[in-house]
Amino acid sequence: MLTKRGFTGLELGICVIGLASGVAVVAACGTSSDEGSDGSSGSSGSSGSSGSSGSSGSSGSSGSSGSSGSSGSGDAGSDASADAASDASGDAEGGSPTLARFDPVRVVGRTWTYQITNSNVGSIPNGTRTASVQAMGNFFGRANAFQIQDAFRVPQPTFYGYTTGVEISEQYDPAAPTPVWTRTIDDPPLPARTWVGSPGVTFTSSAVASVTVPAGTFTDCLQVARTPGTINATYCRGVGLVKQDVSFSGSNFNAQLTAKNF
Repeated sequence: MLTKRGFTGLELGICVIGLASGVAVVAACGTSSDEGSDGSSGSSGSSGSSGSSGSSGSSGSSGSSGSSGSSGSGDAGSDASADAASDASGDAEGGSPTLARFDPVRVVGRTWTYQITNSNVGSIPNGTRTASVQAMGNFFGRANAFQIQDAFRVPQPTFYGYTTGVEISEQYDPAAPTPVWTRTIDDPPLPARTWVGSPGVTFTSSAVASVTVPAGTFTDCLQVARTPGTINATYCRGVGLVKQDVSFSGSNFNAQLTAKNF
């Protein structure tokens, strides 16, 4: 996500401010969310990343139906299926009883490692870095939100995510000139739809059958395109952000998932 300091990690969002997740400032995320007042639905939130379920606060209500999660090939596929089972174990915020979220970050201790390439953003250098869910609590007006260490910007700052409903994900970056919760995944995200994530920032979703990245091949995926700029984030069910391609005001970088710990 673009922020005053740069894009924030797990894509969990792509609010745009500054320069792609971590460097010069290119644009701003907005001053207020037109949906932010709706606490029950986590209206306009930034997040990416997303959040998801998992055994310690997952998005479903019935643990027996986790098998319907993403089923990528090889180890990646089995990991996604296992995660789907874990994510369906129950979530105080509600969610699908049979499917893991597209953005399953709602578990403290989960990590995602990304390879960043083709970057011309000083605060987002090429290399391999890991995003992690560090804590859950009441952050910036959202109960049961989570604190995430950014994988993209250096030094790796923290930003905040929140999930509610079946798929809604929001993200909040305190480094933004005027921080606001931005909705990065709406509910339902499919069939394809367009929504306003925060003032001046629009997201459009579309289905992707499968995506292959260094971490493996994953199925049942969702691409979210953000405007202004050309910023595409791809999430796979039960896995989270697997790929992000950014081109905004002359700032560019690509990120692909290389590993996760669940």
